[in-house]
Amino acid sequence: MTELAAVIPFGRKDVLGGHDAPSSDMPEPRTLYCLTVIAFLLHIDVNGLCPRCREAWPCNHLRLAYRLREGF
Repeated sequence: MTELAAVIPFGRKDVLGGHDAPSSDMPEPRTLYCLTVIAFLLHIDVNGLCPRCREAWPCNHLRLAYRLREGF
């Protein structure tokens, strides 16, 4: 199993609501959806490899993001 890929932290700015809120107040489904979208943007196909994970594309991280998206 490979290590999880680094993701972009949201910090204290509420991305979807436009107001300052602690990240712990963000509802779980919205957080998962945001992370899923980021995974689709970062784990792209470059000559058959994922540049983030250095695995054959689609990498395990992207497969998990796809399964989460199907759950929404």
